[in-house]
Amino acid sequence: LLVGAKRYDDALPHLTEALRMFPDYGGEDSPYWWLAKVREAQGDTARAVAALARLNGLSESNYNALIEEATLEERSGHPADAEATMQVDPYEIDVHQHLASLAAGLKDHSTAVRERQAVVALKPTDRAQALYLLAVAQHQAGDVTAARHSVLQALEIAPNYSDALELLLKLRLGGSGSAS
Repeated sequence: LLVGAKRYDDALPHLTEALRMFPDYGGEDSPYWWLAKVREAQGDTARAVAALARLNGLSESNYNALIEEATLEERSGHPADAEATMQVDPYEIDVHQHLASLAAGLKDHSTAVRERQAVVALKPTDRAQALYLLAVAQHQAGDVTAARHSVLQALEIAPNYSDALELLLKLRLGGSGSAS
C-alpha cells in the first residue's frame, strides 16, 4: 500500500523487515519485487536491478520480474546483461524479437540469427517481415546463401516488399556487410 501511495521512505523499513523474515520467498508479491519498485522510483536503477536479480535467482518463473530486470538493464546501458536475462519463455515472440534486436546491436550475429529463426518458427502475423529480418540477420552474419533464401521466401508472401527487394538486389550484386 505504501509503495502504491508513493510513500517510498515509509515503505523501506517494512520491506527490509519482510526481507529479513522471508529472505527466500520468490513469489510475485515478494518483498524483492516491491523493493525494486521503490529503488526504481527513487532513481536507483542499480539497486533495483540487484533486487530483481535476487528475486529472479529465487524463482525463474516470475516472468514479469525477468522482463523488468532486463528492461532496467537495457535502460541503464547494459544490453548484454539484458540479453542474458531475457532468455526465458521460448514461446514469447516479443522476447525473441527484442533479443534479436539486442544481439544485432551488440554485433552478436549468430544470436541475432537464432532469435530471428525463432520468430519465424513461432508463425508471426507479419511473416514476410519476420523472414526479411531473418534475411538481414543472416546477411549481417555473412551467410549470403541463407539470406537469399529467406528474402525470397519473404518476397513470395509480399512480392512488392521494397526493403526485401532492395536486400535481394544487394545480395545478387554481391554486397556484403550490414543491411539496413
